[in-house]
Amino acid sequence: MALVEVQPKAEVIGLTALVVSALWWRTRWVPLLVLLAGMGWALAYQGWLDWQQQCDRHWLQRKVVVDATVRAVQQHAHYQRLTLHGATRSDGARLRGDIWCYLYGDRRLRGVMAGDHLHGALRLHPPHRRHNPGGFDFAAYCRAHHVVLLGAPVGALQSRADPTLLATLRQRVRDALRAIDPAPAAVLSALLLADRSRLDDAQWQRFSASGTAHLLAISGLHIGMVAGWGVLLAWWLLTRREAWIVALPVRRCALLAGVVLALGYATLAGWSLPTQRAVLMLAAAAAAWWLRSRSHPLNTMLAALMVVVTLDPLAVGTISLWLSFVAVTALIVWGARQESVPRKGWRGAARGLLWVSVVATLATLPLIAGAFGRFPLYALPANLLLVPLYGVWILPSSLSAAVLAMAGWSDGAHGLLLLASAGVEVGEWLLACFYQLPGGSWWLPRLPWWWLALSGLLLVTAGVGWGRRHRFRAVVAVGCAVAMLLLWPERDVTQTAWTVWDVGQGAAATLRFPGGAVMALDAPGSRGSRFNGGTTVAEGLRAQGVTHLDVVAVSHLQADHAGGIASLLRRVNRVGELWLADVPENRAAKVVRGWRRMAGRVRWLARGDVALVGGHRVRVLWPPRGATSSNANNLSLVLSLDLGHGKRLLAMGDSEAPVERRLVRA
Repeated sequence: MALVEVQPKAEVIGLTALVVSALWWRTRWVPLLVLLAGMGWALAYQGWLDWQQQCDRHWLQRKVVVDATVRAVQQHAHYQRLTLHGATRSDGARLRGDIWCYLYGDRRLRGVMAGDHLHGALRLHPPHRRHNPGGFDFAAYCRAHHVVLLGAPVGALQSRADPTLLATLRQRVRDALRAIDPAPAAVLSALLLADRSRLDDAQWQRFSASGTAHLLAISGLHIGMVAGWGVLLAWWLLTRREAWIVALPVRRCALLAGVVLALGYATLAGWSLPTQRAVLMLAAAAAAWWLRSRSHPLNTMLAALMVVVTLDPLAVGTISLWLSFVAVTALIVWGARQESVPRKGWRGAARGLLWVSVVATLATLPLIAGAFGRFPLYALPANLLLVPLYGVWILPSSLSAAVLAMAGWSDGAHGLLLLASAGVEVGEWLLACFYQLPGGSWWLPRLPWWWLALSGLLLVTAGVGWGRRHRFRAVVAVGCAVAMLLLWPERDVTQTAWTVWDVGQGAAATLRFPGGAVMALDAPGSRGSRFNGGTTVAEGLRAQGVTHLDVVAVSHLQADHAGGIASLLRRVNRVGELWLADVPENRAAKVVRGWRRMAGRVRWLARGDVALVGGHRVRVLWPPRGATSSNANNLSLVLSLDLGHGKRLLAMGDSEAPVERRLVRA
């Protein structure tokens, strides 16, 4: 969800704390106290950071002239975002925190890189979250990234090139990625540069629905893979000569080489927050092995967690940390209970990979359900296929290509990137197959914290029972936990509920009728973007306990009303009908053909038609069938909904004065 970074709700963190407390309450009370102290430190740090990042009102004027250094550059499909550090006003005042500066269209700066200096006028405002139930807390997201203000330039920006060496090397990798197809290039950009901005919504949904979104974030899995390759290569090189084996501590040298290679990978990725945590975890594990510590592996894990929270207290509020912590803790506990002798050969390796995937998937299931609202039904087979594919094929070849690109050998880099792209396309095909299976993209309504806690306790019970060889009880407990997550019913309303969503520029609304019928009217946004009005409406409905739509009515095809329709259709379990005005413009639109594959049925409506939603009559007032106009607004679908008890609702779309006059005369 990543994989975008999602800020978990308090109940998700509380659930994790309860499970962790249950594991160590009776025998290890000191780690529990350390955990609680870490949470307290995180809350205190967050309060201090809020105070530290306060800015005076002079930063919020209509035009503020600043000098700043570019810390990072992100190229999105519709805009460019610059992270500005050390912003200083013309009167010498310095901002405590960073600025996200957005540039659209022709205002984008060509060739700008991290380390460059900018001078110009900006219009700034503090970040805020939209007032939608279940909405993403954008203000908290900005705070976690130490961003204080958002803005856009007023006039032209002057830039002075002074890129860092790292920025220059990363730019060479970006240039090499531009020479391959966009879809695999977006995935490889996420793997190499921690830049997921090039991924479109359809790609995100396939990874998320299959439980493989972690492959898009440079986290513990990738750092561990790279370190493992470094250990294997160093071991192979150091064992080529017998004299080296005798004279050198081969194991320690190989381990050191793995850590160094992982550090290089993290540097190429720009040291994003998940990467920093993964490197700290790897360093803790390597130090424990190097020093031959006799402490329990859980103590090593807790020590690494303590270091992460100490250096980055706001990590307590990120779901990625808790997912990693719960998964690794479950694997440690499960591994400690295995008494059988490890089986050698490919069968033993396959069996080990299978059990690791099963344990990690089940342990994180309540967290995924609570934070992301997904039930990855095919997570186990998807991970069994894609993790080796990425670890053995895609990641080594793409990293080798990055090294060649940074060294200036573009031809060799291009060849290896084509090899990595072929692996990405194989993975995309597998994900598409899983996505199209029954239940391949299953959404859950917002579950209460106590329901998640019960399912988590059932999974803990299953793990304990399996370790004590109560296999039948363990299987029953897992089945009950899965059933609890899947069978939570949608919520109904006692009277018609009309919701207008805060989606910025554009319009989006929903109607919920007693009996469970749900109707959506429009969803704006930029087509292909991951966050738009469709995302907002779907997440809000899920927070209200709804995961289906009986009707999606699209007034007209302009982006401020229809740009987020595809995102909305992807984020619900079922769509009954898609309503569109029966005009040539809609019939010929390519985007409508894509919607038809996701909706149950397309219904073409024109003036005089009557339809029913949840037992309520809907009359179509405009447009006439087959109407044409040079103004797309005047082809908007105009609906009159009878809500009962003498109340009616008129949905006008963007119809302008000529249509209004025609409707009044009629």
